[in-house]
Amino acid sequence: LGVVLFELLSGRAPFREINPAQLILSKIEDDVPSIASFRSDIPKWFVNGVDQLLAHEPNVRVKAAQAFAVELDKHTSIAKPLTERASADRHDYTVRLGLLERISERARPYVHLSLIQCLCVVLCSLFALPISRTDIFAQLEASYDATLFRLRGRATPHPNIAVISMDEQSYASLGVPLTSPWPRSLHAKLLTNLADAGAKRVVFDIIFADADLDNKDDQLLAAAMKRVPTVLGAALGLSQRATINGAFLLEELLQPAELFEVESVGTGVVGLPYTLGRVGDFPRVSSAVFPNVTTLAEMAVALDRDEARLPSRDAHINFYGPGKTIPTMPYELVVGPESGHSLAELFSGKIVFVGLGLRSSTGPSQRDAFVTPFDQQTFGAEIHATAASNLLLGDWIQQSAPLVRALVSVGCAMLLSLIVVSLSGPLALVLLVSSLALIGAVQYVVFLAGWLTPCVAGCVWGIFIGLLLRILGAQPVMWLRRRGA
Repeated sequence: LGVVLFELLSGRAPFREINPAQLILSKIEDDVPSIASFRSDIPKWFVNGVDQLLAHEPNVRVKAAQAFAVELDKHTSIAKPLTERASADRHDYTVRLGLLERISERARPYVHLSLIQCLCVVLCSLFALPISRTDIFAQLEASYDATLFRLRGRATPHPNIAVISMDEQSYASLGVPLTSPWPRSLHAKLLTNLADAGAKRVVFDIIFADADLDNKDDQLLAAAMKRVPTVLGAALGLSQRATINGAFLLEELLQPAELFEVESVGTGVVGLPYTLGRVGDFPRVSSAVFPNVTTLAEMAVALDRDEARLPSRDAHINFYGPGKTIPTMPYELVVGPESGHSLAELFSGKIVFVGLGLRSSTGPSQRDAFVTPFDQQTFGAEIHATAASNLLLGDWIQQSAPLVRALVSVGCAMLLSLIVVSLSGPLALVLLVSSLALIGAVQYVVFLAGWLTPCVAGCVWGIFIGLLLRILGAQPVMWLRRRGA
């Protein structure tokens, strides 16, 4: 400090020897010239302070520095002494630092992951793809999809679709045993009444596999099919055939008997895709042996729909609500003596689906009851009617592209795993819940637009691997670290 003040005031160094040896010798043996010999306008207290700062003895210089600071405080117009200002500055700095640390602890933490840890997060997130194809996660996705339907609530089906249910009440009222097929005379009367009511088309979720030309009831049913356009059911399946070389499986199509097939306007496969204990996929028939076979719903609306738009192979049925959301009437009320003129109001100009609707635990109809997003027991005729309404309105649920599904699953897994690894305390829980809510909200909006993008497997897997990596040692680091003195 003394040397700097000397040079500032005199314009030269205290010792001016050029030779390094002479300079060192002068510093040891000679006294430093006083600043007063160069400047006469400098106060005496300041000259004494500089001279003492340049003294040979170190102890003199230390005491001189303390005394010089006191003299500066006395002879200058600074409001606060330097010591007080330094203390105040330190206090202000401590307050600001503490505030920033509190803010950073609550709002701006992040994790500093090593390269190996980052690679672990990325590689583990990629496992969301095969994980999502397992039965457990597929079941979770199906359950979540059902939740989306229930959150949306009821929707409006096509107004020209109706269902006639062969339920317990009809079995009992018409005297049909639960384990017996329905008399074809009743089906003939049903078609006659619907023709008189002005029905546009009648679709049987029934396979009339055999017929007898001499049977009066079969003749009545064939004649009734001429009065109203009728679509009949068919079944695509496998049968085992035995030969001298062994048994083999043969794919075959079970069609209605020729007597009924000739009088109908077409046939459609009645089978429904049944996976993971529920029906959700849109009914589509894909067979190398029978490539031109259509489903019952497609045949029912073949003359009324826009052929330019078709559901893809992985599309889903858009269910409109629980059972009987599509107008449904018991079979007995259509063929009963009191039906009369009221049928025209109910069925005029409509496509009418006819099928089993038993909820009892007996009888063969249990094979025709399925689990759907709204119900534990929805009958095949109602599901075919729902698919037909989807085709007429074009409002089926489209599955997103495989690449999109992969990116969503991996992205959700990576995001949530990083949150779990990097954060701790209440903020981690808040951010995790907020991220899950945002993902769910986006998926719901996409669902309302007619698209389904599975993300449950990615979210669950991301939380799991985040917890695992955290246990293995990925510790959070604060954005603003405490500074040393």
